[in-house]
Amino acid sequence: LILLDDDFGEIVTAISLGRKIFQRILTAMAYTFSLHIPIGVLTLLPILLRWPTLLEPVHLVFLELIIDPSCTIALSLVTTKKDLMNHPPRTRGLNTFNLRFFKPIIFKGLLATSLCLITPFVLHHQGKSAEFVRSFSFLSIVGAILGLLYGALPKELETKKQHLSWITVYLISFTLIVLVFKIGRAHV
Repeated sequence: LILLDDDFGEIVTAISLGRKIFQRILTAMAYTFSLHIPIGVLTLLPILLRWPTLLEPVHLVFLELIIDPSCTIALSLVTTKKDLMNHPPRTRGLNTFNLRFFKPIIFKGLLATSLCLITPFVLHHQGKSAEFVRSFSFLSIVGAILGLLYGALPKELETKKQHLSWITVYLISFTLIVLVFKIGRAHV
């Protein structure tokens, strides 16, 4: 560490910025991991159980086009804890990705998965077509994206609701484009 002047305030500012960035990275990773659990299950489970596919490759591409921007925009709005600099530094050998980190992520992901699996299960037993079940499976995953996104954000974000409403409009618009594309392609 090379100091160009005697102002130690810059060191404190740099450490504070590093802690804020680290906290945002952990929040983004938790959101991304928890969201990919239902996507993976809804993609692999039909293959393993020899069901009709619930998500086609076009769904997965559009889901990634939804997830990345929403994660970037929303999680850039996250405000960090006020007492961030009052915590002691992390120990050098501490593994950040331990069971304590992954347990809530897996729980949220499995909860979203169970909610996303209810839709195709009920619709399939009602005798709906595979295309109809696929469309509602896609809608349920988009709902899970919104739920997990709002769940990943801290409660202090009330002042930035305008940005979150734009994200919601973006997600709904993108979902409608995908469904119109799929419905239009199905009738050709």
